[in-house]
Amino acid sequence: MTVRREGEGWLADFYENGQDGRRICKSGFASREDAERYEADFIALRQMTGIPLDERLSDLVELWCDRRGRFLRKPEWRLLRLRGTVKRLGNPRVSEFTAESWERYEHTRRTQVVPSLIRQERNCLSTVYADLIHFDFWLGKNPFAECREAGNGGSEPDNIFLRRTRERSAEIEALVCALPARHCTAQYGE
Repeated sequence: MTVRREGEGWLADFYENGQDGRRICKSGFASREDAERYEADFIALRQMTGIPLDERLSDLVELWCDRRGRFLRKPEWRLLRLRGTVKRLGNPRVSEFTAESWERYEHTRRTQVVPSLIRQERNCLSTVYADLIHFDFWLGKNPFAECREAGNGGSEPDNIFLRRTRERSAEIEALVCALPARHCTAQYGE
């Protein structure tokens, strides 16, 4: 545990697994406590998840592809899709990737593509976490367990079909008239 002053800030300089592990050297901490907290968090996360604090999301995707993804149908397609998603996310550190960061990404992506594509991206990344957790390659939690579905939140179907009956005819007409034209393609018959 080596924390020392360097210039205007503090430096955390330690080895991952004692003398045998790789050397971690990070500077720019405002206080000694911040540098010590970084080191403690790094070691705690490494022990809890098996993945170091500075591991990137792309590293998890590659691990999943090597261990599990290559045995599925269309592994090249899945890997390309996952790499593209990770790149658009900015390849965050695994320790910083949360349900909230996914929802921010989803919100910006919603203006570019249809909700079904966002659901595919989400399902692919969620599968990465689920498989790595299932096979004990990842000891953390799946951030997608806390996410809601893209589109309408998953609480309602994308399409609703109405059947006109004598009792419901007036209600259906009122509903169709109340909806904006871009949200409704009303096709119904007797």
